[in-house]
Amino acid sequence: MTHPGHHGHRPADVFRDERFAAMIEVEGELAAGLTDRAVTRCIELLGGRPGDVRRIADLGCGPGVATSRLAQTFGSAVVVGVDGSPVMLARAGERAARCGVADRVDLRQLDLDGDLTPLGAFDLVWAALALHHTADQRAALGRFGALLRSRGLLCLLERADPMALRPANELGRPGIWDRVESARPPERATVVDLTPASGDAGAFAPAGLELLHAGRITDVVTAPPGPAVPRLIGGYVGAVLHTLGDHLDPADREALGGAAGHARDIEWGEVRVTSGRLLLVARPRRSGRRR
Repeated sequence: MTHPGHHGHRPADVFRDERFAAMIEVEGELAAGLTDRAVTRCIELLGGRPGDVRRIADLGCGPGVATSRLAQTFGSAVVVGVDGSPVMLARAGERAARCGVADRVDLRQLDLDGDLTPLGAFDLVWAALALHHTADQRAALGRFGALLRSRGLLCLLERADPMALRPANELGRPGIWDRVESARPPERATVVDLTPASGDAGAFAPAGLELLHAGRITDVVTAPPGPAVPRLIGGYVGAVLHTLGDHLDPADREALGGAAGHARDIEWGEVRVTSGRLLLVARPRRSGRRR
């Protein structure tokens, strides 16, 4: 989930910030249902034999939420978590230890725009919210796919819709969260057009890959209480003001502005979180390289 220099064009020091890493970890936990659904689809495409998966790469692993979950699901596999941020990798290691899978989690600090071949070959290459942070997405797709064994799978998860938070607290403005969502323009794609359309082979064929599945998955969960949730809300409100401020009712904008810097001091109540992902699963083409 993190990649130095290509993560929303934020300065690198932001990604070394423990508070930001904690917020990203909460977001990953809230997306656990989406991860599980993607894993289930991969297992189906593997013929229902998760025990055949021995090596998994989690590219852009961030704080390791999916890394540990993959290790728990695929009990015979070693999971190689790859990220450019040492802070994220440290959290991923701590999480693997808490989950009891540290002996099967191998963490590597590596730039996803660089040479990935030293990582070796894998039965499953997992890349969640990682591809769109690379400098050249089509070239990165080829690098990701080149890591696959002949019967391996590449699973890509990208944000299909902005994450939407609905706290019970409406800041004295009933319906404010509905109005925020109504103010959003149509979602702009964060990844290149990967899927075939109008006879076009898309980006997969040039990368030596065959697309097996393309679809959208959505999940709605309630955020658990904890110190990182107000930071998540604060970041969300700040992003709303930055991207939608000119489209909001002035009174709504004022209420959000007042909350943005004091999210930790506000009692938000139950927070409903809606997340959506584009799920793409591919495998090496028959004529592709074998390992």
